[in-house]
Formats: sequence, C-alpha cells, structure tokens
Amino acid sequence: IEYHAGKVQVTTSPVQLIRLVGPGKFGKHIGAAVNAELTSAEIEIPQHWSYAYLEIEDHQRRRAWTNTLFVTDPVK
Repeated sequence: IEYHAGKVQVTTSPVQLIRLVGPGKFGKHIGAAVNAELTSAEIEIPQHWSYAYLEIEDHQRRRAWTNTLFVTDPVK
C-alpha cells in the first residue's frame, strides 16, 4: 500500500473487488469483470476525507481489510 499526491495505490494477490471506505461509510470501489481478477488499483481519496481504509474481496466473497489510513496532509 502506498499513498502519494492524494491517491492510495494497492497491490494484492488476485481479487474480485478493491474498495476504499471513508467517513460515514462513503466509498469508492474498483471491480473486476466476471471471471477476471484485479491485482492492483489506484484510487483518489476525496479531498474532504481525513481517513479511509482498504477492503478487498476475492471470488469466494472472502474479505480482508487494512487498519485505518489517516490522511495527515489532505489535498486542497
């Protein structure tokens, strides 16, 4: 997981869905097509979010997530 210029970048084993979840359960997600897999994503963090966490989901609907990622220098 990397953070740079208001974007979080993640590289993972093959998954179906990569989701960035923020305050109030707002979120952004990137999903793979049926029978396709994702291994990386770059998601822009909305300017008004002070924190977020990543959640990934595989084809069997098993999930994993990070601890909270605090944005200490929000993009303005």
